[in-house]
Amino acid sequence: MHNHIRELRRRASGSGPGGRMTQQELGDAAGLTRQTLNRLEQGIYDNPSAEAALKIARHLGVPMEEVFHLDECPAEVAADA
Repeated sequence: MHNHIRELRRRASGSGPGGRMTQQELGDAAGLTRQTLNRLEQGIYDNPSAEAALKIARHLGVPMEEVFHLDECPAEVAADA
């Protein structure tokens, strides 16, 4: 699973430098630690709970599908061809 958390967070307003949302702010809103959010952004941890994923999307003000997307499996790509 890939995500666009970092890009969306940097566009969102918050109390960080330049008025950007910090990892701490988004983590607090989603019930995650700043460290976990950082690992999600880096792709180290790529399987948040459904509740955390929904809370992240809600706090960023976008649909969940805009934040997270599944990698296509080769079998799925071949079946679509």
